[in-house]
Amino acid sequence: MKACRLEPVDATPIWLMRQAGRYMREYAELRARVPFLELCKNPQLVSEVTVTAAERLGVDAAILFADLLLIVEPLGFQLEYDQGEGPVITPRLEGPAGVGRLREVEPEGSLCYVYEAIRRTRAALNPSTPLIGFAGAPFTLASYLIEGGGSKNYRRTKSLMYRDPGAWRALMEHLARNLAKYINGQIAAGAQALQVFDSWVELMRDAGGDIIGVDWRRELDEAWSRLGPKVGIQGNLDPVVLCADLPYIRERTERILRQADGRPGHIFNLGHGILPETPSENVTALVEMVHEMSSRR
Repeated sequence: MKACRLEPVDATPIWLMRQAGRYMREYAELRARVPFLELCKNPQLVSEVTVTAAERLGVDAAILFADLLLIVEPLGFQLEYDQGEGPVITPRLEGPAGVGRLREVEPEGSLCYVYEAIRRTRAALNPSTPLIGFAGAPFTLASYLIEGGGSKNYRRTKSLMYRDPGAWRALMEHLARNLAKYINGQIAAGAQALQVFDSWVELMRDAGGDIIGVDWRRELDEAWSRLGPKVGIQGNLDPVVLCADLPYIRERTERILRQADGRPGHIFNLGHGILPETPSENVTALVEMVHEMSSRR
């Protein structure tokens, strides 16, 4: 939390996207018994998965185990996860008529399981470990609704945006309003920081985040220089590096810390989520490396 406020810290804090995930044996065993959406809607299991990952890895923050598409059901769509194929949303949102049929979300009712999971997780976590909540940003959510799932070229999404700017603006306003309610509910339930996920935002600094996450395709010092001194930065180790040998992981970790140069506001993370094939011992080693190499005590 000090890093989020751009205050000096004793060591660079670290947490990892998808730190509770398929690379962990405990998670794989649980998923063999419980379907993904069922797991997301079970507050007790969500709490266990979230807390177990944070404690096992020794990270400086826990992030709630959830999915950024949970809000699509109260918006009026069906959400399913095909085995190995990702999310499937039906019916797809098509044109202005589809925008007009979107429901207003009352998160305290339709997403109450998320808030209960936050309360349980906050109670179970070490009091000194912050809990991060999250949601998708409007463009990310809109693209899933319009495409009916993931997409490589976003043809339908861009077509609506180019063809009917009025409908697109109405869609963005509807999603932003309802995502804000959802996020504020997470804060009220006990989340101390919120990450808004959007791979496509351009005016990152002007969007208003206190910390901007960057991926590994941009050097961290260059990204921070472009963003300016008034925001912090999160990132940005290539997730594939964690599949390498420890000396190479250490080399790349040291390089990122050197680029951050001890500036207040750096939160070490990956440039994307942990890959399922990642050796869990390498993840633990990374956390230890960051703490050791960045210690200012």
